[in-house]
Amino acid sequence: IKRPGRGILNNAIHINQGVMGIYFLTYTIEKSM
Repeated sequence: IKRPGRGILNNAIHINQGVMGIYFLTYTIEKSM
């Protein structure tokens, strides 16, 4: 039995990781300037 909330949670985690990755990338570029 699959619970419907699972996919939404996984999507939120993936989106959050993507945002953190972009933020980290920007931070690294700014530091190296």
